[in-house]
Amino acid sequence: PTIVKALAGEPETAYDGEFWAVRSLLEGVDKINVPTFIVGGLFDLFQRSEPLWFEQLNGRVDTKLLIGPWSHIEAAGVEFLGGGEANQHAVPELDTLRLQWFDEYVMGLDTDVQNQPDVTQYVLGLDEYDTPSHWPHPDMQAERFYLSPAESFAGAGQLRAQAPEDAGKAFVAQHLLNGLCSSSLDQWTAGLGGMLPLPCTQDNSLAELAAAKYELPAGEEGLYLNGPMQADLWVSTTAKDVQVSVRLDIVNLNGTTTPVTNGLMTAGLNSVDETRSRFVNGEMIQPWHTFRLDDVQPYEPGEVRKVSVEIFASSAYVPPGSSLRVSVNTSNVAQGLPPLLTALNSLLGVMTLHTGPETPSSVVLPVVPSAKLDAMQAP
Repeated sequence: PTIVKALAGEPETAYDGEFWAVRSLLEGVDKINVPTFIVGGLFDLFQRSEPLWFEQLNGRVDTKLLIGPWSHIEAAGVEFLGGGEANQHAVPELDTLRLQWFDEYVMGLDTDVQNQPDVTQYVLGLDEYDTPSHWPHPDMQAERFYLSPAESFAGAGQLRAQAPEDAGKAFVAQHLLNGLCSSSLDQWTAGLGGMLPLPCTQDNSLAELAAAKYELPAGEEGLYLNGPMQADLWVSTTAKDVQVSVRLDIVNLNGTTTPVTNGLMTAGLNSVDETRSRFVNGEMIQPWHTFRLDDVQPYEPGEVRKVSVEIFASSAYVPPGSSLRVSVNTSNVAQGLPPLLTALNSLLGVMTLHTGPETPSSVVLPVVPSAKLDAMQAP
């Protein structure tokens, strides 16, 4: 019933307020005073909140964080029934970790649990686990890259450290079925979608056919990302509103893509509370959207507006010779549907993505020196 009410646009459930404030676990995190081991996945339903939980609890109670390459079902232990994914990468099975944790803190035994890494995080593209001392990675710096237009109609644009000198536009048709068959289908069905014999759940190429795409070469040292991300996109629409979907993928040498993470934002709900947003070295890298009814900003057709999209935190290494792709589309039905009225306002429109000196569309990435990776360090 709550979902139905939200889709119908009932103010109490469709927007943030008292209803959600009393139900938000993060808002009540100060009430937790017991040791907490957080297990999650890079493609979990709770991909956003799991590292935030660790950050809020760490330093106040004994806390550990394990993030694997899993969906929600896999993170819950399905992969560990017969040995499992973690064993292949020198991480103990979840049952072993559970027993060690509860023997220490419930049974009062000395299991040396303190010597477990505080953070153990799978790195996509490297296919290994990294063990930084904290989350976000203590050596992470926010770096902004600007979207530059493609040199040809069929090619992808580029991500550059400097805003392009000339203005550019990319056009994306609006409909609500983008992402129907993509990595999001697996993630937002808790992992059930990945059990279907559909190659498009492991490669986003199909979902990105009509998207505006921009690529960043990895460079000689590769590109290591670890933390939250943000896209600041200047968009206009011929409709009354538009959803903005942003995907990040690794473009492999053979042309296939490895999904990394994604974000979704309705332009009319783009009110940001900077006091709760995350800034790193002067750059906002994780916007905190208010989602309050009073903060809805009606969209005028043709109005150019900056929309800040929160891209959920991830950990990925783009190896030399490969590139990072940022794709911008107008919906991601597997990830989320807007209320009915917003959906109707978004139909049959065309979104224009603006780039250039006056409309510097960009992404902010959590860049960590590749040398900080465990696998890159000398023994």
